[in-house]
Amino acid sequence: MIDKTVLNPITDAIISEFKKKYGDDYLIGDFEDVEDGVELPAIFIQLINLEGVSNRIPDTFRANCTFRAYVCESFKGQAKRRVRDTALDVAAFVDGNFWGDVNTFSKGIFEYAEEDGFNEKIDSAEIWYIEWQQEIYIKK
Repeated sequence: MIDKTVLNPITDAIISEFKKKYGDDYLIGDFEDVEDGVELPAIFIQLINLEGVSNRIPDTFRANCTFRAYVCESFKGQAKRRVRDTALDVAAFVDGNFWGDVNTFSKGIFEYAEEDGFNEKIDSAEIWYIEWQQEIYIKK
């Protein structure tokens, strides 16, 4: 059985790379940790789902994952333009990225980006989200 905390290093690795690229301009964190009163601007990473892969590598759990990055800007000034421009940059950043660990991640495949019209966790911001697919490999 795989330890339930094994996924935390997966999202932590992605968050770490986002911090290197965007950390000077954005608060970067895990979407699961978001609470009221979010500091803006921010980018939050979320693991949306895991799907099984039929062919197995010995002693390795392999799954197709869907990840999402939420780009959040305050309503002030040119927020709609900034959040859209940053979403485009994030889309290019996630596409082909393996987060510095080719043994754990395949290269990311950008799926789509769109405006998030309603977000129950973050209600005081302009938000776009970016989704990408990626395989993960975890040693048992």
